[in-house]
Amino acid sequence: MQKTIVDLIISGGLFLFVTILGLVGFAFIVAGVYLLLDAHFTSWAAAMITGSAVLLLAILILLMFRLARGSDARAENEPRGQRRQGERRQGGSREAELFELAIELAAKSSFNARDATLVALIAGTVVGVSPALRRQILALFAGPADEDDDKAD
Repeated sequence: MQKTIVDLIISGGLFLFVTILGLVGFAFIVAGVYLLLDAHFTSWAAAMITGSAVLLLAILILLMFRLARGSDARAENEPRGQRRQGERRQGGSREAELFELAIELAAKSSFNARDATLVALIAGTVVGVSPALRRQILALFAGPADEDDDKAD
């Protein structure tokens, strides 16, 4: 019992230390962005851009958290399979159907969050660096109807 309490105290202290260290690192990143922008804009404009970017980041994190928590609350109230079948019967966009299929595949696979994060990071980097791959992916999602429109022009 005492070992558990000691481990809990040590873990809490480490968490606090890492959180403070992360905030200090983030502050240096924000200061660096400000100084970079200050070289190209007036000081007040650089401060407004940097502050707006930090606020936008905070809002995006909050929205992601709320969306994640909202889907958990819905999942508790309605059985998983029943909710998905109801959504499919109502129809919807191709993106919504792909999203639902991806969720089902992720639930059935042994793919963990760490692997998913690593794959998303690698895929995002590759797509961000390669304009040719980006065009191919956009053409893939455009579908055959959009390709016929391009050929007509």
